[in-house]
Amino acid sequence: MTDKTFSPASFIKEPLTIFSIVAVLIFVLDMLRPDQPEQVFEAGQSASGMSNLARIEVNEPLLVALQEEFSWLAGRQPSAEETEQIVAEWLEEEIIFRHTLITEQHLNDGKVREHMIEKISLLWAGLPDDPTDEQVLQHYMDNIAFYYSEPKASFVQLYFNQLPENSENIPARLNAGETIPGDAYWLGNSIDSYAESVLRTNFGGDFYEALKVAPLGSWIGPLTSPRGYHYVSVSEVTAALPLRFEDIYSRVRTSWTGAEQRRRISEQVEVIRPQFDVVYEVDVNVKD
Repeated sequence: MTDKTFSPASFIKEPLTIFSIVAVLIFVLDMLRPDQPEQVFEAGQSASGMSNLARIEVNEPLLVALQEEFSWLAGRQPSAEETEQIVAEWLEEEIIFRHTLITEQHLNDGKVREHMIEKISLLWAGLPDDPTDEQVLQHYMDNIAFYYSEPKASFVQLYFNQLPENSENIPARLNAGETIPGDAYWLGNSIDSYAESVLRTNFGGDFYEALKVAPLGSWIGPLTSPRGYHYVSVSEVTAALPLRFEDIYSRVRTSWTGAEQRRRISEQVEVIRPQFDVVYEVDVNVKD
């Protein structure tokens, strides 16, 4: 397949590549870091919500975990003074952390919320095994609507910064073969096979829609754009065409990986969803 050649530069630029690298780092760090005592993570999970957060236990499992973390980072065991210091630092951070939970500040901080969602999503998504060619092909067929080239249009134009006098007569004069001077347009007067997205961005949606229904080879106008007024003669409008699977294999493969990661995340959400009582106070046409 023509698109399978490995390119380090293009590989690193893929968003899913960055996603996967971050996921790997999280997994590695979680494996290397010593486990924190369960009480740290289970605090506050009583029926009353936040009642357990005020109780902080500095016990033997916690002390061992903090000493092991120090040893992992420093390459040696902490001294008595260092042990006292790391416990004090942990306690200070734990108090601050629990205060934010008690006051529910984490619910109102968009950055904190985004970070927590991203971390859990990365852990749930994981790194799927490499898909088979059959799986990639099936993903391509199942999502063929996303693998089409953009429609394109070609035309020549006569452009004016300001609408000229007797503007309504200009198409007939141009169709009769008359040469009429206009203003310079930054893209030139000959637009050859420009994609729909480019045309919509530079000329506007109404302009592009007029191109789609314009009779080929006849001058029409004026069509307006953010820059001025255009008389155009369309020579070709190309419909969207499916992209060859062989040419976009790497793109489809990356898309399959992203879809598999999203599937895993949704699967985990469904597992914990029964723990939550979702109440819709507005009608959003969502079935619970």
